[in-house]
Amino acid sequence: MPALDAVMIATGDFQHARLLAEVVKAGKAEIVTTEEYNMKLGPVSLSDDSKYHLDNWIDCIRARN
Repeated sequence: MPALDAVMIATGDFQHARLLAEVVKAGKAEIVTTEEYNMKLGPVSLSDDSKYHLDNWIDCIRARN
């Protein structure tokens, strides 16, 4: 696991958005996308019924062993 450089807590009023963009431009973070959302940002929350969410959860459980 790489060393943790920083943690950003998102605020409801999105004041963090400008800082987050600067961090991505500097190469210190990346925007994670999935094919399920056509490589665009997904929704803010995922339903437990989402196939991607369920598959990811199962992969994480399997990786524990």
